[in-house]
Amino acid sequence: TVHQVYELWFKLLLRELAHAPTSFEQLGQRTGLSADLLARDLGALYLVGAVTANPKRAAQHALARRPGRDSGAGALAS
Repeated sequence: TVHQVYELWFKLLLRELAHAPTSFEQLGQRTGLSADLLARDLGALYLVGAVTANPKRAAQHALARRPGRDSGAGALAS
């Protein structure tokens, strides 16, 4: 169904975003998704605060996700 295809596209997008910071063009090349679909989905993720266009925030988030770092609730309180 259309819903299942969209879900697969969205999972692919999330996987690529989690892999490494990238440009819009590079993301389109890596996923094969159209610019319209990428713009819609990235816009939705941006509106809910799941992605950022601010390099400083992206770098801070990448540091917080380093392997071996405590990911429990206590880490959020610091």
